Amino acid sequence: MPISLPGRPLPPLGRLALALLLLTVPAAARLAAGESEPESVESLFAEALAAHEARDWARYRDRVERTAALLHDPSRLLYRLGSARLLAGDRAGALAALERMIGMGFYRDLRPDPEWGALAGDPAFDALLARLDALREPRERSSEAFRLSAGGMLIEGVAYDPKRRAWYLSSVDRRRILRRDERGRVVDFVAAGAAGLAAPLGLAVDADRRRLWVVSAGLPHARGLAADALDRSALYAFDLEGGRLLERIDAPPGKRLWNDLEIARDGTIYVSDPGSASIARVRPGAGVETLTEGAGLVSPGGLALSSDGRQLYVADWSNGLARVDPATGRLEWLPAPANATTLGIDGLRLRGASLIAIQNGVVPARVTRFDLARDGRSIVSAEVLERAHRLYDEPTLGVLVGGDLVYVANSHWPRFGQDGAPPADGELEPAILLRLPLGEAP
Repeated sequence: MPISLPGRPLPPLGRLALALLLLTVPAAARLAAGESEPESVESLFAEALAAHEARDWARYRDRVERTAALLHDPSRLLYRLGSARLLAGDRAGALAALERMIGMGFYRDLRPDPEWGALAGDPAFDALLARLDALREPRERSSEAFRLSAGGMLIEGVAYDPKRRAWYLSSVDRRRILRRDERGRVVDFVAAGAAGLAAPLGLAVDADRRRLWVVSAGLPHARGLAADALDRSALYAFDLEGGRLLERIDAPPGKRLWNDLEIARDGTIYVSDPGSASIARVRPGAGVETLTEGAGLVSPGGLALSSDGRQLYVADWSNGLARVDPATGRLEWLPAPANATTLGIDGLRLRGASLIAIQNGVVPARVTRFDLARDGRSIVSAEVLERAHRLYDEPTLGVLVGGDLVYVANSHWPRFGQDGAPPADGELEPAILLRLPLGEAP
């Protein structure tokens, strides 16, 4: 679930872009250019906007260049970098920025922007526009795993119990958890609002302990939720055999929008919290603690833990991919590879030495595989496995089953208002789960 604006793509870089670029860059990165005083993305980009307003194109270009140099994933800023270079008289530099943006798979139509008008009719520019358009061509490798018979629901999370071959789905607006058995029968596993359940988001099966863990968040989309329950969150544990509530763990006081979760082998649970820009850790019998907070996090969502438990990967919807050391809480960002953007990731899974990312915050939506270095501390390559599927209506979360990713294809987040209001233009289609073969694990 994207923070604050579920189902909304990253907006164009304009006056509101400053809010999206308020990244807290580590001091080492700020000083990478040998500055005597630390520079932040916030201050540099604010100076860029002021220079643009004053039509000081040399200063504007300089500040955008320096802002982009501090970002671990500059793909969102390359559009503006190209236009800044063009305004400063650097046509070759503008084309290079556009080519880099296209190479990273980041789409934005620049034809309506008059700042790019100086390149109209340039053969090199026209060739890049053709490559830009090609980024929106569908790439479909999935088959339909199953679909629900009933529509009308905003579906976010999915989990799978290999023992019972049962699927679990979270209905955000109806405040329900659905269970689909191996024969395809669908029933309420958790009835609407039972035990105070708010909007269920991320789900995870602890097969060994026979528990289904559910993230519950106080979103306005949850029907009938009391006003004093908004912006509050909790973890619920339900018995997989009968649906009985086993445990409820409330988030600490303050604005909390717990989002997704990951379970370690010892039963420790990690939870992403875009409400406080943090990652929480819940140890069995030890309550909730903050593992890491700030460090550039803005909208943390999907989590994936390495098999040895030493590296926790975090998908920040606005800022990209990071890794956290669970022993120390230290966070390090993973620079984006040259051939992919790490922005807009919602669902995240780790398979072998690859992160499988469901990206709904870039155009078009896609599933990307990011291959990690042997030490797991950097991305060495990436491949878009699927994009612009004809069944997409905001893909969200997924689960690994065998060698496949099974994920929600049509959550319907874009159909709901920012206030959580359901669509007024007709019934929502039933939820569809797609099965994407991943091939051999690296």
